[in-house]
Amino acid sequence: NTRDTAVAALSDAQFVAPIVRTGDLLAPPAPPNVQDKVGPRCYFYVFDYQTKDGDYPQRMGTVHGEDLPYIFGAPLIDGFNHFPTNYTKSEIALSEAVMIYWTNFAKTGNPNEHHRQDSILPASKERNRFRSIQWDEYDSLHQKYLEIGMKPRIKNHFRAHQLSIWLRLIPELHRAGMEDVIARHNLFKNHEDMSLYEGSVKYDPFTRFAAIDEALFKKGRGNMSDYTNGLLNGKSYLYYL
Repeated sequence: NTRDTAVAALSDAQFVAPIVRTGDLLAPPAPPNVQDKVGPRCYFYVFDYQTKDGDYPQRMGTVHGEDLPYIFGAPLIDGFNHFPTNYTKSEIALSEAVMIYWTNFAKTGNPNEHHRQDSILPASKERNRFRSIQWDEYDSLHQKYLEIGMKPRIKNHFRAHQLSIWLRLIPELHRAGMEDVIARHNLFKNHEDMSLYEGSVKYDPFTRFAAIDEALFKKGRGNMSDYTNGLLNGKSYLYYL
């Protein structure tokens, strides 16, 4: 319906497209020989499971942050803090698998190697669902990712068709130097009125209107350090949706 379509489009713009773009920038294209790959190692995942006894209606599907209780092991101890308290046997196994992935990644930069971990659960079909999965590295060419759920599987090019408008069409329309497209149509009519904004306004040095933004920044509040996002210093990255 219209509501779900609008929510999906806004989610793509605010969450999915920026994460995919960041992954493409950090992970170089896959070389012909996998053994020759150098540079950062990136792993991309999509958490696609909604807790049965969770806080959100089932029709909403998986919401942002749904993976947090599984990352922190809430199902293993019947929940804590604001997380749900009732979990099924399958949800306990899912949490255990996610925690193993995360701890492996933290220790070695590789989330795999499940068979080397001791499990708190007895052997079961729930555990075996994850033991056979090999989580491939993400690269900008194949864009493989792990879909985490009760039936985990490796997929590729997450929502590629829908994301093309944000990652291909709009950047192409607004690339530097184009004379026939005016980027100002994305701005408020009174964009220069600082009273319109609540809090600090992020300085954007990459648009054709950088000079205007810089002037506004100088008239605005705070200092340049308030607008610094920071740098990622490391060689392994884990991205999720």
